Amino acid sequence: MTRRDLTDSRVDNILNATRFEGAPSCSLIACTVGYDSTKTNYPDMWAPTSKLYRLVVVGRLDRWHALW
Repeated sequence: MTRRDLTDSRVDNILNATRFEGAPSCSLIACTVGYDSTKTNYPDMWAPTSKLYRLVVVGRLDRWHALW
């Protein structure tokens, strides 16, 4: 994992969060509580369950090793 970002649900903002890390990289996007105070896990902004915010986790393969 190289970065973790919190964004709203706008597609442009989600896409921009994935572009901070150059290629090759892989992004995982999930719903999160964010700043939605109506959710039971608030104020844990990284907790799941709200469709108002997105958690964008980006990873990058730095190296690999063949096992054979």
